[in-house]
Parts: sequence; structure tokens; C-alpha cells
Amino acid sequence: MGGEPLEGATVVFEPSEGRPSNGKTDGSGNYELIYTKDAMGASVGRHTVRIMMEPDPDNAEAELTEIPAKYNTNSELTAEVEPGENTFDFDLDAE
Repeated sequence: MGGEPLEGATVVFEPSEGRPSNGKTDGSGNYELIYTKDAMGASVGRHTVRIMMEPDPDNAEAELTEIPAKYNTNSELTAEVEPGENTFDFDLDAE
């Protein structure tokens, strides 16, 4: 976000039908999606992508990075998941 990796963000891929996938970003901004407890990835097809910060239950005093609504509640982000390996990078502005 703002040219820097965003650690601890939840990334959600929501298909128009079916089960969403989600993952958490690491210190480098990388994430892997989890479809079910036994399956990684996301369903094939077009997804709305939402990126959000959630409070850390282990650190209630941690300050959350505010992510603009255009990346979460009013997301403008999409991804077309193809069969096989996929990589999706999202450059977020702070505004």
C-alpha cells in the first residue's frame, strides 16, 4: 500500500457463485489463498477481491492500517482465476 508491502491484511476472493477463498499477507505482502481446510487456491472464474485489516485479538492495542473502501466494502478490485497456478498483485493507494 502506497508502494510498501502491507503485512497482516486479509485478502478475500469472492466468486459470483460458490465459496470464497482468503489468505493473510506476510511482511513482504505475499499471500496464499485457502479454499477449504484441505484445499489451497480459489475457484476458477471471475472474483471480486477485498483487502481489509482486522483487529489482532492477541494485540488489542495494535494500530490498524486504514484501507480505503474501494479495496474492501466497495471493492473495485477483480481477478480472473485460471486453472493452474495464478499470481495476483494489487497496488493500493492510501487514498
